[in-house]
Amino acid sequence: MTPKLIAVCGGIGAGKSTVTRLLRIMGYPVYDCDSQAKRLMEESEPVKQQLIDLFGPTAYDGNHLNRQLIASQVFNDKSLLNKLNSIVHPAVKSDIIHWAHNNQEDELLFVETAILKESNLEQLFDNIIYVTAPIDIRIRRVMKRSNLTHSQVMERINNQDSTIPQNAAIIINDDTNSIIAQTLQILSDNTDKHSHST
Repeated sequence: MTPKLIAVCGGIGAGKSTVTRLLRIMGYPVYDCDSQAKRLMEESEPVKQQLIDLFGPTAYDGNHLNRQLIASQVFNDKSLLNKLNSIVHPAVKSDIIHWAHNNQEDELLFVETAILKESNLEQLFDNIIYVTAPIDIRIRRVMKRSNLTHSQVMERINNQDSTIPQNAAIIINDDTNSIIAQTLQILSDNTDKHSHST
């Protein structure tokens, strides 16, 4: 039986990590695109070489990615950011495929991603969980954890694609609806359908 691959996505401050933390506690394997992308930029030789070609030799300080330099260069340069993404996104995609292949014994596998559409990952997944929360709660969460101002958080929110993917299962993380109950319901939907279809 091939595992079912499920994306966990949603905008900044919606609570994707809360949901994936819960899934990990329940024993499900979770792949976090953000931290794995950082790992690939530090460890994958082909990725490193492409980044050096793009940003020059100062892209790395020894073996460590010069994050500040790269962040400052792509911040106001959309085409440079697109080039960076065209290196990192395909590397993450093939890493997810490799990871899923190594977790064949699990029934459900989860991938946390903030940029499902932008990274062209949609076709990888059997299902999508979309985590959402009221905008004021999202702003408050991000300001609290990142020490950003209200307008900086709004800028990040506006830069993200906020379209809810078709047929996504929705989790409302508004501090009143139970995340556990909603997650269990989605797990039950996916396991039932999966066991019937195999």
